Amino acid sequence: MKISGVVVLYNPDSGVLQNIKSYIDQIEYLFVVDNSEKVNDLLVAELKKINKIEYKNNFRNLGVATALNIGALKSINKGFDFILTMDQDSFAHPDMIRIMLNNMQEIKNPGIISPHHKNIHYKQYTPASEIEEPDVVITSGNLLNLNAFQDIGGFDENLFIDYVDIDICFRLKLKGYKIYKVNSAILNHNEGNLKTIKILNKTFRPYNHDPLRWYYKIRNYNYIKDKYYKFFPSFFKEEKKRIKNDFLKIILFEEEKIKKMKYAFKGYSDYKNNRLGKFNERG
Repeated sequence: MKISGVVVLYNPDSGVLQNIKSYIDQIEYLFVVDNSEKVNDLLVAELKKINKIEYKNNFRNLGVATALNIGALKSINKGFDFILTMDQDSFAHPDMIRIMLNNMQEIKNPGIISPHHKNIHYKQYTPASEIEEPDVVITSGNLLNLNAFQDIGGFDENLFIDYVDIDICFRLKLKGYKIYKVNSAILNHNEGNLKTIKILNKTFRPYNHDPLRWYYKIRNYNYIKDKYYKFFPSFFKEEKKRIKNDFLKIILFEEEKIKKMKYAFKGYSDYKNNRLGKFNERG
């Protein structure tokens, strides 16, 4: 089985290099797709010293979905079977991919094989079994079946960012593919702006996202809800609760509250008017 990888960069710091080195020896080839508006020249110079890396500069932010599609299509052209999809802020344990592949005999018709994600802001739970079949997994650390990728038409570039991972999981499942999570394969995935706040024995975790992220979150949540609610109603009921809780955390703990609300309302307005893709301030 031939395995490539793709990592999407967006205005990264030099620490990203250590994350890449954590999995580069676990795969045959890595496509680094850079959506940065300002390229980190020092990082790029170091990446180009690694002969199993192909660096692709988009010279602007084309969105996560487009960047992932670029890596996947390049992998297909080079004859790879699976692609490891990585965020720039994720760090793989040394045997992550080997452990996922060791379970292949127990896995039927995989669309995605995912590791167990560890995050310093959340308590770790004890999984009920070594292999689970969730409805959705986040993008980072996944082995994506490239035959399945072609079958469903790749990542939805209308989304640009946010819910890109949820959308592809749903489309894979509706096509008969399965999503697996191998709990002994470990990926450290830390969201840069997430904070933990404790007040009166209650724990809050505000995301502190850039206001523009709330445009995409609200627009894309409603976009995929229209497409998939009848198939996955429990996901959307829980997601609605999470969004309400996130707005409460914005009000209580985050800066730029009004701006974030304005972008959220703009996202809903553009959803109603079927405006997708990259945000247009003038739209």
